[in-house]
Amino acid sequence: MDIASLQSGVYLKASEDASAEMAYLLGLRDFDDGLNYLGTAVEVDRADVKDKFIIEDHHVLFSSRLRFNAFSLPKDAPETYVASSSFIIIKPDLKEVLSEYLIWFLNHPKTQAVFSMVSQATGRVPYINLKKLGQIEIELPKLNVQEEIVHINKLRRKEKQLMQDLAQKKEQYIQTILLKLSKQ
Repeated sequence: MDIASLQSGVYLKASEDASAEMAYLLGLRDFDDGLNYLGTAVEVDRADVKDKFIIEDHHVLFSSRLRFNAFSLPKDAPETYVASSSFIIIKPDLKEVLSEYLIWFLNHPKTQAVFSMVSQATGRVPYINLKKLGQIEIELPKLNVQEEIVHINKLRRKEKQLMQDLAQKKEQYIQTILLKLSKQ
């Protein structure tokens, strides 16, 4: 709570008015397992949305149900996005913490273990409310160190993707060779 303000998301129904100015309501299903936005958000009437639910570039979305992950949107997303009630909008104080650092920290395995311990169950669905999220202690190095961590994490993710791509190409190559051998 000392480094960000927290805002619950909102429940809105999809718009049926094709002439209305649209915004896009984000839900958990709009992100893949790699926490990347899929471009599948539901259209809602922008007039039905209060400004406090609009997601800005530096905001972080936190999944408050089931998977306690932090998300961001592509920086060049031109549309207006709204956080559904599945999210808590984290509005960081950028003088204290970088959005990307906050996402890295919240998705770190040790932080995820803390979320598992503090989550509450309503029925069978665990969740974390605003108060409990606001009480999570965050390691907060200087901004330049946060930038280094973010940079190294981006490189780690890129390397991981390249290794997956390489493994897939190797598998295709081996299968092609084996198929050719089987025809001899």
